[in-house]
Amino acid sequence: MISYKNLNENYSKKNLFLMIIILYGLVRLLIPTLYFYINNNTLPQMSNTYEMIENFSCYDLIMFSLYSVICAPIAEEFVYREIFIKPIPNEDKFSQVCMGIISITVFTWTHMQIPGDILPYLPITVALIFIYFYYDRNIVASILFHSFSNLISMFAFWHEYLFN
Repeated sequence: MISYKNLNENYSKKNLFLMIIILYGLVRLLIPTLYFYINNNTLPQMSNTYEMIENFSCYDLIMFSLYSVICAPIAEEFVYREIFIKPIPNEDKFSQVCMGIISITVFTWTHMQIPGDILPYLPITVALIFIYFYYDRNIVASILFHSFSNLISMFAFWHEYLFN
């Protein structure tokens, strides 16, 4: 049986991070692909995807992609992880958990356009919090994961822009 202790002994944090990234990427790409084939060749969309793409030029989409993959993860991780959680001492686990829940709630809420948007954002946010705490509140790991997550989303935007 795999336990946290055995996992921690057998894998370095770097290897575990890479495993999480690969697994997340596969799941994030697999689900829309299955949805695409099951639902008459249409991708699942968040509430405002079509409206955004309709009005984008190629330059706009490039700038939006750069912002989404580079700038947004850095800014959001500083706000939602560093400002919310970092000031709490390591010894105060209860306050860290409470602020983690508040961070998850606020992050998810600020990204939602409609209630259904909670489905893609909540698991990502929980993963970001897990990574942040697992790597001893090191923001670099959560920024990298957030950037990777947004990069996968950009593939869907580019697919819609180029093929529809």
